[in-house]
Amino acid sequence: MKTIAIILISISVGGLAKASLLAGWSFNTQTASSTAPTTMSPEHGSGSLGLSPLASSADANIGGNSSGTSINEFNGDTTGKDFYVQGGTSEIENGRSILFSLSTSGYLNVVLSYATYGTSSGFNSQQWSYSTDGTHYTALGSAITVPSSYTAESVDFSSVSTLNNDSMVYFELTLNGATGSTGADHFDNFQFNATPVPESNWGAWSGAGLLLICVAQEWRQHRRQNSAAGG
Repeated sequence: MKTIAIILISISVGGLAKASLLAGWSFNTQTASSTAPTTMSPEHGSGSLGLSPLASSADANIGGNSSGTSINEFNGDTTGKDFYVQGGTSEIENGRSILFSLSTSGYLNVVLSYATYGTSSGFNSQQWSYSTDGTHYTALGSAITVPSSYTAESVDFSSVSTLNNDSMVYFELTLNGATGSTGADHFDNFQFNATPVPESNWGAWSGAGLLLICVAQEWRQHRRQNSAAGG
């Protein structure tokens, strides 16, 4: 009985650490082969992807059905469109950014994952930064070296406690190193995941406690029955 109780409670409490998708962009709802909208809502969750930091929004586009990837794809999605940013005239987009904003209320330990690649004259550096006010940004770690074919990348913001349980936080992706006006970095399947704060899982903790009480009562009854039979 003790073993059963430990197993069942471990299952209940273990569910507390499961990450949840806060916001995810697959770009499948966007119109292909056109200039990307200056702001894009996610296909999953809530948030915003903004292009205002770019020198020209015309340098951001939505690729057709052959451009997407299944890498880092959301459950239930199909491979469809992707999003890409070109270097622009005289590579004007070098040092420019795209911006994500979303709420982490009730959540902590944000981890970003996405699929990306760059063409031969596209950007070769992707630097992620974060902010809690949308004005002052702090770079997280080193810039990502852009692969030549679609690859999954992960950026772990869990060490940044100021991003936890906030009504609005911001993530900036700065692009650099393009050597051609039509050279581009492609992106697909952005996912911002986080784990619920302990208070958000009080129901689960209460359920685990109730389960322990029930198992303990059953165990005591079993002991009494054994004692009676032995007496």
